[in-house]
Amino acid sequence: MAFRNFLYLLQLICAVTLSLAATVQVTPPSAPPSDNVTTVYSNFYGISLELSFINYYFGNDTSSIPQPVLNYLSALHNRTDGRPVRLRLGGNSMDSSTYIPDQQQIIEFTDPTANVNDQPVSYGSVLFDVMKATSDTIGGVDWLIGLSLRDPNSTNTPLVAGDAQKVLGDDLDAFLLGNEPDLYTSHGDRPGMANYSVYDYIGDYWVTFGNLANTSDGDVLSLDKIAGPTICCSWDLSAVLTSGWLSDFNDRLKYITLQHYPQNK
Repeated sequence: MAFRNFLYLLQLICAVTLSLAATVQVTPPSAPPSDNVTTVYSNFYGISLELSFINYYFGNDTSSIPQPVLNYLSALHNRTDGRPVRLRLGGNSMDSSTYIPDQQQIIEFTDPTANVNDQPVSYGSVLFDVMKATSDTIGGVDWLIGLSLRDPNSTNTPLVAGDAQKVLGDDLDAFLLGNEPDLYTSHGDRPGMANYSVYDYIGDYWVTFGNLANTSDGDVLSLDKIAGPTICCSWDLSAVLTSGWLSDFNDRLKYITLQHYPQNK
């Protein structure tokens, strides 16, 4: 009986295996379409870095960047057909932190009681020096940097943008304006506002846009490096795009960005 059951199980496994291994006929086109071709380059995928942990990855200054990190990024660069490695620096901590240009330390924690998923820090211009040194060492990095939208009237946001652009130059690929604004209400980032809507968000975007036209490196809007909306959870991307946000800011947008987590459908 046991032997017959074994044979039956073996036949079943073979049948399933043969079914899974069935030949699928694929006929690729002889040539790519001539119109509206979207090219996905070899450096499309990148690495996302949280600001509050940046010293763990890149040390405290240009002389202490860990060699294993440089080796790893160099290995990635060698596999991108000479294109820059794509690195994003941002997260909740970038949205809640303060840039102090003359601060000597790359980052300093400012709230020891902060939630682990949103640890505000202060950071100095040495951060941009480290980012530039990393890019120069490995052969090229396309940096995407978060800009805070928590206070659209903040003078710190254009200060970050101008100094980052001044140091990084062409290595600065894009500014991610705002991090998960669809969670501003639930995270308490709009006190006194019962529901932070897409239309409130558009208004904040306009205010910050006006400030980014006057930074320490001039009008960074003219560089067309802005990216958004970088939502994740509570708003539908298509609804944001059709709300007027895309038509309002399309001329200055480089990327449309979306945060996506394993639990998102």
